[in-house]
Parts: sequence; structure tokens; C-alpha cells
Amino acid sequence: MKFIKRANIDGEVDQFEIQASRPIRGIESTLTILFDEWMRVRNVQKLCDCFPKHYSIESSSDDRFVTIFAGWFCDRCLPVLGNLIAERLPHITSVTVGSDLGEFPLPEQRLMSFIGAIAHFENGNSMGVPPFAIYRAPVTTAEFDVFTQTTGYVTTSEKNNDGSFRLDATLEPLRPADRGNVPVHNVSYVDVEAYCQWAGVRLPTEAELLAAALVDQRILSRSEHETFMFGDEGRFDITRFPNALEHLHSEFVASDDTPGKAIVRSGSYYVRKRDWNTTQNRAIVHRTWYDLMTGFRVCATKSPT
Repeated sequence: MKFIKRANIDGEVDQFEIQASRPIRGIESTLTILFDEWMRVRNVQKLCDCFPKHYSIESSSDDRFVTIFAGWFCDRCLPVLGNLIAERLPHITSVTVGSDLGEFPLPEQRLMSFIGAIAHFENGNSMGVPPFAIYRAPVTTAEFDVFTQTTGYVTTSEKNNDGSFRLDATLEPLRPADRGNVPVHNVSYVDVEAYCQWAGVRLPTEAELLAAALVDQRILSRSEHETFMFGDEGRFDITRFPNALEHLHSEFVASDDTPGKAIVRSGSYYVRKRDWNTTQNRAIVHRTWYDLMTGFRVCATKSPT
């Protein structure tokens, strides 16, 4: 059996294409049982922190092919699925993880103003945040490309001959026309500072990002948190949160107090659950560090009144 992984920039799997060598009677119910067992195994064995975010099966007229939509699986638990399929369904010839070239719409370029906001830190401290205005969407690949094309700027990764912020099909399965809408990644804090100076904007402080990312003031239980964030269908829908920041896996914040180092925060929107302060949401990195999952968003230099 072939286990084919299509590239996905945020590590989140949304689609499995199952192909069999011959029709399998009741393939939908068979796969439902198998996927349920997979989820139980990884929870019992504590293989990873993944949990079912959504799950549905879309069959075709051909009983040799079925598409399963599911979310939040990783490289540690995916091999378990492969082993279960190979053991239970020997007629499955291939499992393709990920989706075909898809759309990535232009992000909402809205400046959100916060007055009287409060930031809650994992160490238990809370603080009022002076008025600020932050863009809901991260800086995109196209926006950053305008900066580099205009100024001739070369990013840290490009200087290191270690890839570029410009996406192609090997990094993200998107239509070429939409790749400029993707949040820029693979840039360092040094690159981000250069962009901000050129664009006349600034990075949010850590307190500003925490205040803007909080979508509800309550502290919820785990089950309440999952229901609130993912609804009855188990799928996060940002349209339910019109003032939530658009998604980034992790992002830089202003790091003036950490000479030579930069602060990276994970999670662009969150609700505090009862153990929220035990989760590692913050990292200190060198200012020339970069990766394919970290980007940034910016604030206006002038504060709202």
C-alpha cells in the first residue's frame, strides 16, 4: 500500500483519499470503524496531542474510491493509521493525505482598534494595554514580495541559500494565482524589522497580541473549550468569530527587551481553558531564526483615541 503525503504548510491534514484495487462492500462503514479505532489507539497510547476536529466521509459512485475529511493528525499518529489500513484492508492500494490545489482567498485587510484591553499572561499576571490598532490579517507573501522587489532586500534564508518566502507547489497545494494571499513565512525577525521600517508599521507587543487574540473572557473546561471553539461539527469556522485574528501557526512580536533574541508566540486566537497557563505558547529564538510556520502581523504606528 502506498501512503502519499501532499505538502501542507501548517501540518494540519484535512483530506484522505482512499483508493482500493477492487470494490469493497460497505467501504464507508468499514472505514468509519477503522478511523474510530485509530482515534482510540492514539488516545490510549498517548501518541500525540491530536484530537478529532472534524470527521466525515464522502463516497463516490465507484466503491473503490472514497474521500475522508478529517483534521488534526501528525507524523506520530499517521503511521498507526497506515498500519491499521494495511492490516485490516489489504485491498487498499493507496492513501493520499492532503488536498489538491485549492483556493486561498485574499485576507481581510481590516485594522482592528482596541481600547481598554487586558492581556493575560501564562504566569498569572494580567495588565491593561494602552490603546492600539492591529491588522486582523497577517502580512502576506505578496505584500512582502513588494517590499523585496522595491528595495532589493534579501532575506536571511535567501542569504543562507535555504529557500525563500516565495511559495510554490512543493510547499503549499494552492492555485498559483492565490499563493500571494498566503501569510508570509520563512522570514526572520531581522527581515520583519526591515519590512516594518519600510512599510511604516510596527510589530505588536506581546501584551497587544495576547489581548487581541483572546476571543472570550471566560475560563472554560476542556469540553466547553472544544465546543466553543469548534462547534457541534468539530470544525473551527472563523466566520463565527468576526473579530478573531486570522490564523498564523506562530508569529513574531516586538522583542525590544530581549537583545539579540526574538519572541515567537503560537496561536492567533484562543480561549483560556482551566489548564491554559501550562501550555507552551512562547519561545525565545535568535533574531536570524526562521521557519516555514512562523510569520507576522503588524500594528499601526498611531494609536486610536
